[in-house]
Amino acid sequence: MRLNEMAKEAYMQSFKNGFYDVNVSTDVNMVLLKLLLINGEVAEATEVLRKDQGNDRLHEELADIMIRLLDLMGYTRMDVDTVITKKMEYNKTRPYRHGRQF
Repeated sequence: MRLNEMAKEAYMQSFKNGFYDVNVSTDVNMVLLKLLLINGEVAEATEVLRKDQGNDRLHEELADIMIRLLDLMGYTRMDVDTVITKKMEYNKTRPYRHGRQF
């Protein structure tokens, strides 16, 4: 499955599961809400590492992050395949650590 298809599927499943059935007044607020949900999944992955719960649990949380991200990409109607391919090509031209300490 291509990323665009996955983004559409993640968005449709999220919509079906009620994650768009919230009272937000603007698209910006919806995007902010989605970013907070992604942040929550990152926090859960961090806790898996802190509690040494193993790679299987870590992989589950990383999948949750990706699903939330794909949902947001689907919501914003992003051409995921094109944008990511273009960005990866651009990153090949960047210096080591993008010229920063870390």
